[in-house]
Amino acid sequence: MIRVLNVISDSNIGGAGRVLLNYLRCADRSRFEVLTAVPRGSLLKERIEALGDAVCEVDGLAERSYHPRDVRALTSLIRALRPDIVHTHGALSARLAAKRCRVPVIVMTKHCPAHRGGAASRAAHRVLDTHWTDAVVAVSEAVGRQLAASGTPERLIHVVHNGIVPQEPAPAAAREELRRRLGLDAGHIWIGAAARLEPVKGVDLFLDAALRLAGRRQDLRFAVFGTGSEAERLRALSEPLGDAVRFCGFVDEIEQALSLLDVTAVPSREEAFCLTAAESLAMGTPVAAFDVDGVSEVVRDGETGLLAPAGDAEALARVIARLADDARLRERLGENGRRLVRERFTAEAAARALEAVYTRELAAKGRPV
Repeated sequence: MIRVLNVISDSNIGGAGRVLLNYLRCADRSRFEVLTAVPRGSLLKERIEALGDAVCEVDGLAERSYHPRDVRALTSLIRALRPDIVHTHGALSARLAAKRCRVPVIVMTKHCPAHRGGAASRAAHRVLDTHWTDAVVAVSEAVGRQLAASGTPERLIHVVHNGIVPQEPAPAAAREELRRRLGLDAGHIWIGAAARLEPVKGVDLFLDAALRLAGRRQDLRFAVFGTGSEAERLRALSEPLGDAVRFCGFVDEIEQALSLLDVTAVPSREEAFCLTAAESLAMGTPVAAFDVDGVSEVVRDGETGLLAPAGDAEALARVIARLADDARLRERLGENGRRLVRERFTAEAAARALEAVYTRELAAKGRPV
């Protein structure tokens, strides 16, 4: 049995946490024993335990990549657990601790775009990735290219697209109950954005586009799903929209909520892959998005959605309007998206690809697989 210790520093459930949870749902339990280290009090703990997996809470660690205390705490944990693989999700402290403990294989997943500043920053990452990491997982082709351009040796880079567990729309009665609870009445065309309410997710740009559209037509309504530090500011920005916008907060059954929309907007300023786009398409809801980083690998312009130039709220409004105007286009793009996600971007496929990285790296170290 191969023992894998995942280390993630997220206190909330963001994209990296959702990817990890999807992997845990599909891991090959006949070959891999998977443990996870999280910050004490992380919302991930309960979700991971519900899947039957062991969770180790670590004091400190929360929302930071490096701190000497975290290295010491993780060193003690790794020595006690003796994993064959340490897989870090943004926690530099875990890579340093794993190296100190001589863990056979150290894997790091880059869950965000890999724009790494100037020459000094690129050189530092080149040294870190070359000497302290055995494999760097990129969640999209775009991130893989960015890593290579930023100094990570290409031989270390493995592209494993994020995967989701596709769902089917709930029965009609359950859909109507969710629609009622969220306030998404069936008499309008609903455009929604689901994201952490943080600057990088560009929800302010979505609201800018919504304001432009609301002034031109009365049949559109706008929904925002998520929580974050920008919530108060975004509500203030949306005041001119009045009843045309709903802030729905965190929605646990987000895939079912996305299925109630006519269009999902992805207004991110940067986005390594975009799980929300994949989840929306899996439910047959087309996507209007900014063309940033890895988004176009799932939101294929004219095939599964429509793309607008990055940061251009007027252009985003135009592609949303085009989708709102054409029910047949929405149906075609949504069906194409449903098929694409089920063929290319499932958690099952991602799990097998990741485990192939694990076994390849262990074999290279002469370890039994």
